[in-house]
Amino acid sequence: MELNIKGKTALITGASRGIGFGAARALAAEGVNVHLTSRTAADLESAKKRIEAETRVRVTCHACDLGAQGAAETLAAAVGDVDFLVNNAGAIPQGTVVSLDETSWRKAWDLKVDRKSTRLNSSH
Repeated sequence: MELNIKGKTALITGASRGIGFGAARALAAEGVNVHLTSRTAADLESAKKRIEAETRVRVTCHACDLGAQGAAETLAAAVGDVDFLVNNAGAIPQGTVVSLDETSWRKAWDLKVDRKSTRLNSSH
């Protein structure tokens, strides 16, 4: 499918596997340069090699834990301007809404929505 996004740049968090990796592959297939982020450098390098074998886009890896203090700001500074943010970092606790304790729920919310999204989006 031609989406007319070739040459754009995307930052994908939680990009080394699963939904994040799938999003990175799909964007790369459309000609989008991708910044891959997850906690494990080895997993990122593996994802990078797979995407580079399938596409001709620029793939950059950033190993970091976005739950750590200051990580989102450091990542935003390293990445620079992006056209797309796929906010897919992990750490979602298992269970139902009623079975999760408030501390676990708030920690996941902070990583997914509050801290990371606000800091990454306000940088650009």
